Amino acid sequence: MAIRKFRKNLKPFIWIITILFIMSSAVMYYGQIKNKEQGPKQYAFKLNGKEIPRISVERIKSNIANSYSQSAGVQIDGNLVGIIAVDEEITKSLTLDLADNMKIKVSDKEINEEYDNIKKSIGDDEQFKRLLSAQGFTKASLKKEIEDNKKINKLLETMQDQAKASDEELQKYFQENKYGRFRDKNFETSKEEIQKDYAQEKAMEQYAIEIEKLKKSAKIEDVQTE
Repeated sequence: MAIRKFRKNLKPFIWIITILFIMSSAVMYYGQIKNKEQGPKQYAFKLNGKEIPRISVERIKSNIANSYSQSAGVQIDGNLVGIIAVDEEITKSLTLDLADNMKIKVSDKEINEEYDNIKKSIGDDEQFKRLLSAQGFTKASLKKEIEDNKKINKLLETMQDQAKASDEELQKYFQENKYGRFRDKNFETSKEEIQKDYAQEKAMEQYAIEIEKLKKSAKIEDVQTE
């Protein structure tokens, strides 16, 4: 129950990232990371000179493996999981860079409120501490994760707000989708919904373009053997 509450309250990176995973796997993966981090290097690779923590990649790997196992009932190849996890971590890091370039900010108040909500949802302080420890989080790193997720959401909301359309563009969009998402709907009475869907789609298209640009120019180096 606590895990479900924790996952529900910490709203994750929308397509891409869920922070939490099944407790047994969390303990196993975190134990592996702790052992590795006793060595000289605690990061998985460097992206544009920034060290990407090894534990961040392992969290994503664990989530992918568990999600695939639960939905498909089979285990996905470990090498493929690693490739997907690295790509997701790169995408997340570059998305945060894009948010910084667009001067997206998250206040301490927003972060603290979200952190307190998560903590209250668990109810028991000791259980909350055990959950953080099992998943490789400290209070500071969880707050950083909250900040990152909120910053990414604000970035996408900002891009959506910028994706305004004329009536002519909306009419064209409606015609293109009237036998799908707008089936049995009228343009005039559904205009607000059409505008929202249009903005979301255009924002995601623009986001994909911007991230692809950043990926093409990204410098990845010092990749750890593991």
